Amino acid sequence: MAPSESRPVPCACGVSAGARLLALLGVLAALAGAATAAAGSSPEPRLAIKPAVQARAQRIAVGLGDLPGFGWKVRPAQSDRASPRCTYYRPDQSKLTQNGQYTAPDFTRPDGLFVSSSVGIFRSPRQAREAYALVVRPELARCLGESVVKSGKPGRITLRSAGRLAFPGHGDRSAAYRVVFAVKSGNQQVPATIDIVAVNNGAVDVAMFFSSAGKPVPAGFERKIAAAVVARI
Repeated sequence: MAPSESRPVPCACGVSAGARLLALLGVLAALAGAATAAAGSSPEPRLAIKPAVQARAQRIAVGLGDLPGFGWKVRPAQSDRASPRCTYYRPDQSKLTQNGQYTAPDFTRPDGLFVSSSVGIFRSPRQAREAYALVVRPELARCLGESVVKSGKPGRITLRSAGRLAFPGHGDRSAAYRVVFAVKSGNQQVPATIDIVAVNNGAVDVAMFFSSAGKPVPAGFERKIAAAVVARI
């Protein structure tokens, strides 16, 4: 399904085309961030940050050492990775409390791969389970896809599909989703994907984000990173 994890995903169209794919991926990542920052009152969890818990959340998140291959660049996260909001999907977590909340930096590679994650540590395992159940639903992928399309210039991004992604189980409960787009670049329609892997284990909820332009994110690549993150919970 994909090249070896130890090598960048090849692009047959040359260096300049690879740069264009990375630029398109940046557009998708930025629009996904904009789509999750909807106006209006926030239904996100309340924060009662405890330094030790916050440090644990940071340790759990995806780090540069988890990423195989070379050429990774690190930059501050472009959004807080809040849940997207649509008329049919607006999870209200405002009655829940997080003692730790951390969004990892954005990790990008010249071949068009993007990785990031968000970790929330709740006051109790019960609250984390409730938060997971509110957010991790089939509507999540569809809402994210539609929100990204609406946040872009008219006609630039087309939503192709949004649904469950086969993925190994992790923690107490987990799920994965894939959103597939076509992004207009000049006269071409370039395929692009955003994958979300969500895990709940005890009081910890983790969401991992993977994106790729040109080809889907390699399955083995995602699974290796997810396993490393879950092992630190």
